[in-house]
Amino acid sequence: MDAMNDNLIVGPSVSTSEGPSEFEASNYISTSESYNSYASSTPYGSLFWVPNVPEENRLLSTQKHDKDGNIKLKYILCNKAFAPENVSVDTLDEKDSGKQKRNSNVQKTDCKARVKFRLTDEKDCYILYEFEDRHNHELVSSEYKHLLRKRRKLDDMEEKFIHRVASNNIGATRAHNVLSSIRGSRYLVHGTITDFKNCRRDLNVFIGENDAQMLKDKMEGRRDHLHNFSFEYKLENSELSAFFWADETAKCNYEAFGDIISFDATYRTNRYCMVFVPFTGVDNHRKCVTIGAGMIAKENIESFTFLLESFLKAFKKQPNIIVTDQDPAMKVAVSKVFTESKHRLCTWHITNKLPTKVCGDVENNAEFKSKFHKLVWSIYAGPEQFEKRWRELMEEYNLLGNKWLSDMYEIRHRWIPSYFKDVEFCGLMRTTSRSESENSFFNSFTHYGDTLIQFMFSFDAAMDKQRYIQETLDHQTKNTTPKYKTPLNIEKHAAKLYTRTIFRLIQVEIEESVWRCSHNVVNTEGVIETTIVKEKRKSQPVEDDLVPLQMYNTEPIHEFKVTRNTEDGNIECSCQMFLRLGILCKHIFHVLNNCDIEEIPEKYICKRWMKDLIPADIRQKKVLYSETDNEAEEMANKAISSVDYCLRALMNNKAELKEFVEKIENMRAEIEDKGLNQEKLPKEARYESMLGVRVREQNEIQNPTGIRNKGSGTGKRLKGPGEKAIEKKKRTIRKCNLCGIYTDTHDSRNCRKYHEELERQAEENKNKEKVN
Repeated sequence: MDAMNDNLIVGPSVSTSEGPSEFEASNYISTSESYNSYASSTPYGSLFWVPNVPEENRLLSTQKHDKDGNIKLKYILCNKAFAPENVSVDTLDEKDSGKQKRNSNVQKTDCKARVKFRLTDEKDCYILYEFEDRHNHELVSSEYKHLLRKRRKLDDMEEKFIHRVASNNIGATRAHNVLSSIRGSRYLVHGTITDFKNCRRDLNVFIGENDAQMLKDKMEGRRDHLHNFSFEYKLENSELSAFFWADETAKCNYEAFGDIISFDATYRTNRYCMVFVPFTGVDNHRKCVTIGAGMIAKENIESFTFLLESFLKAFKKQPNIIVTDQDPAMKVAVSKVFTESKHRLCTWHITNKLPTKVCGDVENNAEFKSKFHKLVWSIYAGPEQFEKRWRELMEEYNLLGNKWLSDMYEIRHRWIPSYFKDVEFCGLMRTTSRSESENSFFNSFTHYGDTLIQFMFSFDAAMDKQRYIQETLDHQTKNTTPKYKTPLNIEKHAAKLYTRTIFRLIQVEIEESVWRCSHNVVNTEGVIETTIVKEKRKSQPVEDDLVPLQMYNTEPIHEFKVTRNTEDGNIECSCQMFLRLGILCKHIFHVLNNCDIEEIPEKYICKRWMKDLIPADIRQKKVLYSETDNEAEEMANKAISSVDYCLRALMNNKAELKEFVEKIENMRAEIEDKGLNQEKLPKEARYESMLGVRVREQNEIQNPTGIRNKGSGTGKRLKGPGEKAIEKKKRTIRKCNLCGIYTDTHDSRNCRKYHEELERQAEENKNKEKVN
């Protein structure tokens, strides 16, 4: 039996005289477990052990207390006691008709082995009043002792390990494999893979109906105790329907990089099918950076309006440009809340629909597609030029009557680059690809079966990785020196100002300003100096007839006009690269070099690309507030780290390692002597500690239910004829070996069935014609 094989204490001696055996009470009750035991014997010579089983594991042990708190009665049974339960199923009964009898092994054998004690009237010792040492089953051998229930009980560190790796989308099976690899063997890990799965299951059951309430309490705790943390939520019929959050680091990111942002919905991140909506920007390393996030139950105007209003309340100001897809609810919400921002639609999403909206010969016309894409992606055409060329293109291919193209032309100011030319940093985002990238990033941390509270742990893990990458790039920028490609001082000046990623872009512009640019026309009118810079392209010319083009030795040469004010230092180029991206172009660098200017003018140093914009201490702040004791957990982690360091340092010195282990054992013995070794906390208390929030007696907020969004289903949605046509084009045409026809509709496996279906349809059509 588990208890008698595994949970043993030092047993007292037993009197062999006639009558009941007496034990001293002080020897019987023990507050500590010990795997070392001394055998005691019955008057008949049988050996036995008295186990000390923790309260929560005492499944087959019962004890009663008197009014003074002393244990007055205790008995312990074999874990195979009692007869196995009989399961009855009646398939004729409606209640039982759907039940399936579980095919499992029987563990109960009605074993009568037991030991019973009671406290004497004098309360100074216990009397053994019943003892049966004979079992009706085979005892577990020592080789399988590690698989007993007690030995498979997970300790606190293993439960925390399962919970923490789950925030990185590592399931129970992989968690068991990883921990086994870390410890060197599966025999050194408590529990099997099934026990790890049961731990995850028990935690999810514990969260259960408390999920939304626990999330709200945890986030409000952060808002009340952490500096500059924002959290807003919305209820519908007492159910959580939407919430938004942003921490101090996100607000610093928005202050530095909030000139242009995009947001898009991603699905399958939680078990309630709530839609996750992260707000994404571009940082000074040209990496995606998350600027706040939210969750909504419905993709409607009210939900998106709530998110945007919460965003505005947290960040206080609107972005210059906000990029989304063509979701109609987003469009209304953005125009309602972000009244000062320019709403830009994703160009890629629109152009990707072209094959489904334009049919016939034009659809297969490669020349039309080329002209169309050149036009809508052009960064040089102005609004008037775009409209003229659009009209000419529609007339050339007889598409003036196409409804979709006409509709897209009506909203051209929302997606054509020509209408954003005068907006700062308009070239940073023309599509929602940044949001798509962020969605993919978060999907590597989340799971569609996560609870909301587990999702927040996964989100925190994702943010920890994102900010660590930013910190790594900052360190690389500050502690390395780039290789220079020109002798110009302006290149060295750029290296001192910008992050390494941005410097490499500027370095290319500076290098090409030397080797690929020239000028031969300089006009001066007062303080305005105009220079025509000629640029040799390495390969293909700019695909835009608005840029003057010449050919020299098969190399295309483009001309750009650079104007410079010699009085105030203002300088502009017709390519408008500084306005679009915030970095100077090669044409301006060529003019600056020609004017012997060795540093980038201060007014053209774009702050958003500079070093050290986000303080390291802000980025390293962790969202650690919880209702449990974080300080104790941090000290425990430090202790584990210190012990691990000592073991690695002493691994090759057996004498020193032996001395270190002896010190640890002495410390353990000292702690046991002081009575500080507490029993394992109840399961509920352990789970509350892991989650950092306590369960309320009564919930004010209920979990969301009945959510059905377009991305939360199985993917079996209805497809339009355009999508079907595109998918059909992608099919490979093969020869059927039976009928010899080259087709994509069937093969030799279903040839007969396919032709039979054709004959049946033809027969039906004939019958219909006769009836008519």
